[in-house]
Amino acid sequence: MNQPDQKPLFKISIPASAIEDVSCPTCQTQFYPETFPPWANRYCSERCQKVERRLKDPIGYLKACHVPERYLNCSFENFDTNDNNRSVFKTLSEVKNITDTIYLSGTVGTGKTHLSVALARNIRTSQIEKANFQPATSVLLQLRAGFGKDSNISERDSLKCYQKNEVLIIDDLGAEKLTDYVIQAWYSIIDYRYSNMLPTVITSNLSVADLAVRFGDRIASRIASGNVLTLRGSDRRLEQWRR
Repeated sequence: MNQPDQKPLFKISIPASAIEDVSCPTCQTQFYPETFPPWANRYCSERCQKVERRLKDPIGYLKACHVPERYLNCSFENFDTNDNNRSVFKTLSEVKNITDTIYLSGTVGTGKTHLSVALARNIRTSQIEKANFQPATSVLLQLRAGFGKDSNISERDSLKCYQKNEVLIIDDLGAEKLTDYVIQAWYSIIDYRYSNMLPTVITSNLSVADLAVRFGDRIASRIASGNVLTLRGSDRRLEQWRR
């Protein structure tokens, strides 16, 4: 039996004379505003809406990236440069998109965390993938919680949190107590991101050579294939305390 023609639930009629070009405030592209989705009333794309929001609210963006309160104001503008860090500072401040691995090493208090947060702030409008800032010890604690016998989260699902396509910033790799489990967990995360060319930033007190001794050649080799930068100098926090 023939079914009756279904009528549309609603119909919007806009006279041609009422349609005007709108310029996207982010990229200046001219477009016709649509009724749906909501961002289309002003922006030409959802990406442009995100860029504009991040531009206006960098602190809100860094909070969404899980950056701790103490480091929310870290930027390249307020980093104290000297002869020991000027070259690394220049390299990182010119990064617009992270396409592989950046390994930032240096002794305690040389400004590694500050620069990694400044980098996240700097790329927020040019790299659409959101950053995920995580201390190395927190990553392992979260993985262990997921692996517990009372947890409903599988090991694979726990690892996926750090393997997905976003800018992962691992702060202070090597500060955790070393066990076979720790080495295997880090290898799973780093190898996945290396193999899929996912943007990764790692800070550590360990040089690549020390990393190979502590974690093994497989992890060190994958990290060494990226951009390895070394900060030199004394502990800035202790220097400030002494003054």
